[in-house]
Amino acid sequence: MSIGKRMALVALTTGLILITSTVALAQGGFTSTRKATVKLDNGSSSLLLPFLASTLFQESDPYKLTAAQPPSMADAPLEFQVMSQRQMINGAYKYAGWTPVIRGRMLGRTRKGDAVIVELAQDGKVLHTLRAGLKGTGGATWYEDWEIRGDDTKDMLTAVGKLTATFKYYNDTDEKTGLLTVRQFNVVKLAHYDEGKSVWRYGALYDDLLGFSYVVQRQPDSGAAPATWVYTWMNLEHDSSIKDISYRLSVDGTTVPLEDEFDASQNHESVATLDQHEEVFVKAKNDRVINPHNLYLVVFRPKLLWGQKREVGGSGWLWLADHPGKWVFKIRIAGQVVRELRFTVLPSGQVALHPEQDPSKPGFLNLGPGRFFAETYFPNPNAFDLRFNPDAIRSGTLYGRAWISNEVIGGMLKTLPPKNSGTMPFPQPALPATE
Repeated sequence: MSIGKRMALVALTTGLILITSTVALAQGGFTSTRKATVKLDNGSSSLLLPFLASTLFQESDPYKLTAAQPPSMADAPLEFQVMSQRQMINGAYKYAGWTPVIRGRMLGRTRKGDAVIVELAQDGKVLHTLRAGLKGTGGATWYEDWEIRGDDTKDMLTAVGKLTATFKYYNDTDEKTGLLTVRQFNVVKLAHYDEGKSVWRYGALYDDLLGFSYVVQRQPDSGAAPATWVYTWMNLEHDSSIKDISYRLSVDGTTVPLEDEFDASQNHESVATLDQHEEVFVKAKNDRVINPHNLYLVVFRPKLLWGQKREVGGSGWLWLADHPGKWVFKIRIAGQVVRELRFTVLPSGQVALHPEQDPSKPGFLNLGPGRFFAETYFPNPNAFDLRFNPDAIRSGTLYGRAWISNEVIGGMLKTLPPKNSGTMPFPQPALPATE
């Protein structure tokens, strides 16, 4: 019986059946065990056993399992943005502060009336508390996305530097609040040229996001091909520079030829954009210069298919099941490698959970079912990204989440290329002079 669908009848004594269902979390690697004990009346076992077997097989679906679990916070998606607030002060408009926009995802069963609470603190002092009420999944879906968008007035802050964000979950059923996770947001001042003079406004740094890439095994609609998509963060002047895409693949050190149709459609998309810029006055030009710092989460959709092989339409498809082993998947732009993603494919045609996702370890990377962390390797030197800060990636990813696996700490992090500050520093260390 395949991974994720193993069921065993362990004991049958005095009318009690103990059934153990072992499922592979997120369809790869690490397992979780669920047990159910059912009392049978005389002669009823023939009626109940098929029902129990059907129930346990349904529960082996990782999406249904997740939907029934207690709520937990996904490490991704998670986004933090700073919105500068301009107000009339002493007869003139000035940037008075900033308000936060925070988006995230809860995994598992949420209920109407539950809430995500975020405490923002600095140097041990709580600065502000925000709340996102939840609609509740009712166990019908495996996640609920939420958003906090600060009010322009009552949620305005002026703090800059590293802020500690403590995420808590309010359970409306028992009226108790528990800790979800802790992250760090880095708020900075950005130079802005406004009405003939340089002023400060506000922004944020996202340098550690570049260390996070992942693979998604898409849940196909009826009759559709089971596609595998690849996601990675990029720091670009604009995502229009992503073109002339090609790929290279090796498995266990052996090159795997790819058909021309594998990447013929150049299928990709920026699914999240964290865009910001400075307007820097340059005296030598007597004009302002735009200093961009834009991060894009880009999904690449080559013709990769997961799971057991079957007939699909079209040509150029590559089945993961045909190539189990350690993958090195290279993404190229205009013939140059810009990302090298490493992950493992199982003989079942599914991606294996990375050790960063091992749920037995404290602080494991919690992404939900069908999502698999991929180690990210960069060109050396890294001139593709607009800017690159290896120290930020070494310290963690996804807003300060610490690395926990030897594979990342002793492998990926040791190969990071040197820092690339770009043609102009971001942010400016001081306000540019205008006279």
